[in-house]
Amino acid sequence: MTPGAGSSRVVFTLGPTGAAAIRFGASASFELLRAVRVLQQPARFPLQGGWLRQVRSAIPTEPLGVIGTLVQPGHYAPDFLTPLPDGPPGADEIRAVSHADLDEMRRDLLKCHSRATGARRTALAVWLGDLHEARQVIARAWAELWTAILAPHWPAVERALLADITARAEQLARVGVAATVESLHERVTWSDDAIVVAHDTWDEAVDCSTTGLLLVPSVFSWPGCSVITEQPRLPTLYYPARGVAHAWPTAFEAQSDALKGLLGTGRAAVLLALDRPLSTREVAASCALADGTASHHTRLLREAGLIWSDRVGKTVRHRRTALGDAVVAGSIGD
Repeated sequence: MTPGAGSSRVVFTLGPTGAAAIRFGASASFELLRAVRVLQQPARFPLQGGWLRQVRSAIPTEPLGVIGTLVQPGHYAPDFLTPLPDGPPGADEIRAVSHADLDEMRRDLLKCHSRATGARRTALAVWLGDLHEARQVIARAWAELWTAILAPHWPAVERALLADITARAEQLARVGVAATVESLHERVTWSDDAIVVAHDTWDEAVDCSTTGLLLVPSVFSWPGCSVITEQPRLPTLYYPARGVAHAWPTAFEAQSDALKGLLGTGRAAVLLALDRPLSTREVAASCALADGTASHHTRLLREAGLIWSDRVGKTVRHRRTALGDAVVAGSIGD
């Protein structure tokens, strides 16, 4: 699994089936993997600051070190840590690592080993020499990390993931596959019945006309996206979920007061309300504003890049952009 980043391209061809080839899923194991990356480089993930402040004192050092041998910032992460979502995401998915296929483990560990140096390369070589023991060590560390840093927050994370999936499915039905795909991430575009992901590592074309393509939102991915292309895994695109700033319990009053000082009372209320798609009339009702005032505020927020708007028929619907999420998250004090 490699983060999308640059000038190369991974092309997922859906063929004439289009939207029918797409399905959505949620993954606890991928969220845990990305949470580890947040711990490794917290400055790169401002939207996860609310979570980080809450788990900082509970981080288990030894398990993080074990998983850190596998997961390095900016590098390939083993696919066996993130099994295909199958059923409700949660602890069962995390425990599946203890039954990971040894051939798949060997393949993934060899990839990590080929890119490693020093003590990390030595540790990976030891694991490759005893895959059964390696699986036990890794599975135990994986489960301990889950229990310490993500399980207590999983209900809020899962709500955010499912809300995003619901919103995307609705968007797919309203505006079609092209518009939906291009709203996933700035590096994801639609071209000739295919989803194109800008990448930093390689060029690849993946035929999804028979296998389908799995789209998986992530609370911990912002600002990046990732892909899985290698068989026998189902082609998968992980993208940042919307409304990340509301995944962590916070004091709404303090958050609202901070935004009022930045944007003014009306626009602060509108920006906070738009963690889900709302029409202008729904914004007005939610924030106790006149329709014209709500329209004025959404126009200014859109011009500032804090929300996006799309029109379907006579209705315009608004929602926060990633920048809007970042502004909301930044209003939450330490």
